Amino acid sequence: MGVIGSGRMVPASSGSSGSGITRITSDDSSVTITNPTGPTTDLSVATGGTGTVTSVSVATANGFAGTVATATTTPAITIKTGVTGLLKGNGTAVSAAVAGTDYLAGPLTGDVTTVGEAATVVQVQGVAVTAAEATLVSQLNGSRTRTASGTAVAGEQTVLTGSTAAQTLTLPASTAQVSSPNLILNDATVPWTVAAGSGTTFVTPAGTPASVALVPGTFAEFYLIGTVWYMTRWSLAPPQVFLTGTPTWTPSGTGNGIFEAFIVGGGGAGGTPSGGTGGGGGGGGEVLEDFYLGNVTAAQTVTVAAASSGVGNNSSIGALVTAVGGNAGTTSGNGGVGGDGQAGYTAAQILAAPGSAGGAGGVSATNAGQKGGPGFSRFGSGGGGGGGENFNGGNGGGSSGGGHSNTSAATNGGGGGGGGGGNGVAPVNGTTGGVGGTAPANSGGGGGGGGGGTVTAGAGGQGGSGYVKINQVS
Repeated sequence: MGVIGSGRMVPASSGSSGSGITRITSDDSSVTITNPTGPTTDLSVATGGTGTVTSVSVATANGFAGTVATATTTPAITIKTGVTGLLKGNGTAVSAAVAGTDYLAGPLTGDVTTVGEAATVVQVQGVAVTAAEATLVSQLNGSRTRTASGTAVAGEQTVLTGSTAAQTLTLPASTAQVSSPNLILNDATVPWTVAAGSGTTFVTPAGTPASVALVPGTFAEFYLIGTVWYMTRWSLAPPQVFLTGTPTWTPSGTGNGIFEAFIVGGGGAGGTPSGGTGGGGGGGGEVLEDFYLGNVTAAQTVTVAAASSGVGNNSSIGALVTAVGGNAGTTSGNGGVGGDGQAGYTAAQILAAPGSAGGAGGVSATNAGQKGGPGFSRFGSGGGGGGGENFNGGNGGGSSGGGHSNTSAATNGGGGGGGGGGNGVAPVNGTTGGVGGTAPANSGGGGGGGGGGTVTAGAGGQGGSGYVKINQVS
């Protein structure tokens, strides 16, 4: 009898008797054993057993986790990730993407978009540029009008407007800028202060100021390099003119901050005569042309000489410079001394007065009052002297625009015109002297001397007020 082994029949051991099994066949459900000396036997194959899953769970790995509801009966599996933010994968697991490394973080606005998956390449209206270039382009689109204090954004072009004083524009902090400039134009009617942002300082042609003053009509452009704002372009301040009172001058912080001034002291009044001699013309105020003030950074109080019925008032710019007012003409007919020290002529002299000196009054019936000194470009002219009591007229102020006496058939003179001023007023019936001419405002001219009269002398004319103009030269 044989033994089944290795897919073939194994012969019976030697010495055994009888014949062995000759064939075994099978299908999916039975096995047939064929024995030539005995019956053929069919064996049925029993079916396999069955089993059950007792529980289901989700392992936490590769950035994923999960939960299972009813794990032992009808499991419902929920998959989740433990990563917060944008995900990135490496073919095995997911993790959080890093801003600035795995994706472009900005700030990018307007027409700036990313291209593909590259973190450092962007697109501006279809043109691929680097992220830094795109940020620069976005900073160039920052025009804005401001009427009150605030902080500019990087690359802002600012127009300042309004009339509210004491406003400040602060430039961006040191971390906000790439390389675009901040341009600021002051179109307001008052000065503005420009302050450096947190962690930054200023360097201007004038030095390293703590802040920069922008006066009306000026602009400045600033570039941030490292932590320093450099003033790279600017305009000089327009001329600032002061005509009355005690206003404040705020020097422009643009450029080198170098200034000069044109300043005129007030004119002295014309003299009122005593007796028949006409009053002397008032002396003109001192005229200082292109007076060098140098580098000025602090605000200054400007004093503009007021018109005067006596000695002319001084004009000044803080403690930097003072233009002296002219002296009044005298009652004895002598012209007033000018603010620059030019002596007025006396009644006995018949020549025109020099410089800013006032002209002498006419002596009785012998002559008219003298013409006042010429001053400078119609500023600071001396007043003309008044006519004598028996003469028909005083004389003109020192400038070519000076008035004369109002001539008439009266036998006594009218007052002389002030420097650039009006005519003297005619006498009344030959008994009252004519009134001296008044110098115009902001001329610094001396008033005209009053005319002599047979009964009453004419009053001297008022001296002109002063004038201040400040120019930035660098």
